[in-house]
Amino acid sequence: MRSTPSALLLALSALLSACGGPAPVLAGSWKHTVAAVDLPARAPVPQPNVVLLIGDGMGLAHLTLARRAAGGPDLRLGIDRLPVTGIVLTHSASSPVTDSAAAGTALSAGVKTGNGTVGMSKAGVDQLTLLEGLRRQKGYRTGLVVTKNVTDATPAAFVAEVASRKSEAQIAEQLLAERVDVVFGGGSGWFLPEAAGGSRTDGADLLARTRSAGGRVATDLAGFRGLDGLPALGLFATGILDSTRADQPDLAAMTRKALDLLAAAGGPFFLMVEGSQIDLAGHKSDVDYLLREMFAFDLAVQAACAFAAARADTLVVVTADHETGGLVLTADAATWTTKGHTATPVGVFAGGAGAAAFTGMMDNTALAARLAALTALAPFPAPDPGR
Repeated sequence: MRSTPSALLLALSALLSACGGPAPVLAGSWKHTVAAVDLPARAPVPQPNVVLLIGDGMGLAHLTLARRAAGGPDLRLGIDRLPVTGIVLTHSASSPVTDSAAAGTALSAGVKTGNGTVGMSKAGVDQLTLLEGLRRQKGYRTGLVVTKNVTDATPAAFVAEVASRKSEAQIAEQLLAERVDVVFGGGSGWFLPEAAGGSRTDGADLLARTRSAGGRVATDLAGFRGLDGLPALGLFATGILDSTRADQPDLAAMTRKALDLLAAAGGPFFLMVEGSQIDLAGHKSDVDYLLREMFAFDLAVQAACAFAAARADTLVVVTADHETGGLVLTADAATWTTKGHTATPVGVFAGGAGAAAFTGMMDNTALAARLAALTALAPFPAPDPGR
């Protein structure tokens, strides 16, 4: 189900955005479904499944705005129903205001690095990520689900080590080399040569290479629905996905599919899901876009919680890499104070096996360290010994 705005909100938002003024926030102006599923905080278990959901750019004001638009201040989102909450500090090694590459590295590898750097320490040392360590050392199945390019900064931080987040062609190669079991999102251009409509200048066709190696590849909705085993690579646009299009799978559908495929394969798994375009909405100062992406992300969180509620071996953690837009809310309007990121702390919300570890205030590197401790991944943080 895709959340939709009222015609009145669309008209008012467009008018005030064009005039540079604050956007109105009308209680109940969006249709958004919150299922009555509660995921309790449970005792830790050995080798839990881990579902880490990252709302890129999602600040606490973004959540407040979504509540208000969906039903008023008393409404609770799926994210809000998680029982354990905390606060996460987000600064990078190079600035009080992080970017997604440095924040993603902190959340994936437990180390601070400079803005723009993926999977490496400030000193330039490749770091072992949670996904890499759990796959190689603990036998975990792994997955990445996003709505931007699968080679973008946040997913890249879990599978790649590059000095610049802009090295997406190199990131695509490293992603496939890491043998991630499930990868869903956009960005097929970085897997295809220019001759085939892609962006690669080296002539490599990574999709053909994946198929030749026995991987399942889907590039449209029918192919997505037909995926029935691992490994599964689904790239549904040359660039980022569009949550308004019915011919592309939405984030909740991709999350459910990834969970089903990973669970069916047996054994523990680690799945990272990103609400990638919350950040883009903040950069564009677009309330309408923001709410659409917030609700899409909340539906993905609800899908993860529904999966975990039926079993005692799964941990769900929801957080953000940083806040985008400097969003300020008054009684009846939302105002953006910047088109960039801010230094504002973000929230963390958890339920399921070991969720109690995520209460209190913590650095983003500490969040990664707590996930490593719950999965017995040690030493962590640690240099990457290589594939």
